[in-house]
Amino acid sequence: MVELVTPCLVIIPANTVHGFTFSPQVKGRTLTLSEALLDTILQATPGVLVELNSVHILSDFNSEVTFADLQALEQQIHEEIYSELPGKQLALNGYFKLLFVKIFRLLHHNRRKEESPNRALHYFREFQKAIARTAPFEKKISEFAQELKITQVHLNRICQAVKGKTAQQIVQAHTIRKAHNYLLYTSLSVAEIAYELQFIDPGYFTRFFRKQTGLSPVAYRAKAYRNDSVAHNSDERALARSITGR
Repeated sequence: MVELVTPCLVIIPANTVHGFTFSPQVKGRTLTLSEALLDTILQATPGVLVELNSVHILSDFNSEVTFADLQALEQQIHEEIYSELPGKQLALNGYFKLLFVKIFRLLHHNRRKEESPNRALHYFREFQKAIARTAPFEKKISEFAQELKITQVHLNRICQAVKGKTAQQIVQAHTIRKAHNYLLYTSLSVAEIAYELQFIDPGYFTRFFRKQTGLSPVAYRAKAYRNDSVAHNSDERALARSITGR
């Protein structure tokens, strides 16, 4: 168990088991993003994405990045989400990017103060950066390991220690996240997405996607749209009840 000292910022990536015990007077905000949205916003800066893909507890702020700076950005994001102003998505992307840059700089500042960096974590981050720079299925795991100047066995051990997965599973998860992005945030057909991800044919992509997620790409997209519609309608009903006092 870790006791949090305020003010602090806690970053918890997807698929991380966690829980909190709150004191009676605790105050704070939670900002939840989908992996697909995070990948889309940071697709041009894989280094930042890799940093945010680990658990961090930040309480050592500085003059360049203050806690008040992060609070102000979070508040702007909150207000923009519930607005109906023109250019809303563009504004949100800008706010998110600025927030992530400030967090990245804070992480970088704190890392320079560490006396003994974790080598396994270093290799894992470099592996993630290499995956982000590489088209799906372009490289074998042995080639990634060779780039890092370690053996394939060593790379697999590092991935197991850091994420509990093999190196191949890490690569596959990255491909699935990219597929999620295309399915949720573009109008590309399944066949077009398959070729964008360099699958040899759409059927192979569909089988791969179903094996990893339990759903076909078409079913996944349809389910996501249904869930988004239900959530939107629920928000509207909740807002109506709030306005009418019912």
